[in-house]
Amino acid sequence: MFDLTQLNEVELISGYHNIGNLLMCNYCQLTMARDQVSEMVTHIMVSHGGPKEALLKVTSKYNSLTATQEQILRAFFDG
Repeated sequence: MFDLTQLNEVELISGYHNIGNLLMCNYCQLTMARDQVSEMVTHIMVSHGGPKEALLKVTSKYNSLTATQEQILRAFFDG
């Protein structure tokens, strides 16, 4: 997985980032041409449950949420 600490807020929210002329998924490093934004968004939704879900499921030293904290964040995400 890409080091999420290197990404800005927009890249974390969208679930992908730009590398040169490519888009790269933050979670599996799938790359697509820069003009395939809708395809990348679809990939993130289908393969990772969306960018918010993917962020909640990241296994990292930066994500040590308890089950209760995760439920609260989900409630915020869902509105």
